[in-house]
Amino acid sequence: MILRDAAHTLTRLAQGFPIVAITGPRQAGKTTLAKAVFRVAVMVAGLGRRTGFDG
Repeated sequence: MILRDAAHTLTRLAQGFPIVAITGPRQAGKTTLAKAVFRVAVMVAGLGRRTGFDG
């Protein structure tokens, strides 16, 4: 992984906030970035898509 400016920003923000959200398009390296920066288990919360109706 190429260390980008996002890694520095993520580290800085994590020092000031108890929770940090990483957003972006699919396959952009969000989980890889989080694992590289924090080197611990990463909790990923996805926004599932609902299909159909509860009619």
